[in-house]
Amino acid sequence: MTETKYPPLIVILGPTASGKSELAMELAREIDGEIISADSRQIYKELNIGTAKPTHQDQKIIPHHLVDIINLQEEFNLKDYQELALTAISDVYKRGKRPILTGGSGLYIKAVTEGYLLPVTPTDGEFRKKMKALALEKGSSYLHNLLAKADPTSAEKIHVNDLRRIIRALEVFQFTCVSLSKHQTMRNIPPFKNIKFAINWSRDILYKRIEERVDRMFLQGLVEEVSKLIIKGYSFEGPPLDAVAYPETADYLKGKSTLSETIRLIKRNTRHFSRRQMTWFRKDKEIIWMEPKNNFYKESMVKEIINYY
Repeated sequence: MTETKYPPLIVILGPTASGKSELAMELAREIDGEIISADSRQIYKELNIGTAKPTHQDQKIIPHHLVDIINLQEEFNLKDYQELALTAISDVYKRGKRPILTGGSGLYIKAVTEGYLLPVTPTDGEFRKKMKALALEKGSSYLHNLLAKADPTSAEKIHVNDLRRIIRALEVFQFTCVSLSKHQTMRNIPPFKNIKFAINWSRDILYKRIEERVDRMFLQGLVEEVSKLIIKGYSFEGPPLDAVAYPETADYLKGKSTLSETIRLIKRNTRHFSRRQMTWFRKDKEIIWMEPKNNFYKESMVKEIINYY
């Protein structure tokens, strides 16, 4: 694929509950498009309500890619996502459709739009087993300290309890002799140009949308979804089940909090998460921020995007 052969890739991004998925659906209807998900949790088959995954009906109306592609116990990393996303985008273009990259996972979006040269390192079961044994014996902080010596930049970004990402970063350094953070600064020329859009809600309105979304999740059956995950024996202490809404609801089901307190915590933690997302996206000067002017904002924004396009 060459840059001149196809129109620019449209990217619709932003914080949780900003309405990017609905906007992408509206746009896809207008331009005969298909949606490429850039959500690091919607890839998992078992995570539906807590990730605000598009419904089966939505996916029938507009084809979605990279949704429901792996099980919770399967290994999946940024390189895997990048390869699958680029393949899906290329396939959509070749069929004469318009791909729309949509989501709130900033690193996933950058891996696609900025051509990250990510390391090709085979997962090493023995190395990972050894690291997990060390963590069990000495704690995850011990591994985090090892990472801080080998790759201080990655160590700053990865939480001390995020054992899976710590081990992955150590694994990359072990087998390439180059830090993961260094790999992430290496770039290739992306095979297509892109144009990025986001909905610029005021903080008050975004927070109101977050509260409404959390209330909907509980009405839709979030408690039942998490209960099934507990029965299957999954841990909520690390990725992917450390995503907001899952550990809080698990604590409720284990009798550690009341339902009202759980809902309050999820709303608070989602607000905090949205702020971190906004901090990430505000650094990208290429994003075109669109202001919602009325209740029909999706229609006007679709026209705005098409005009740019």
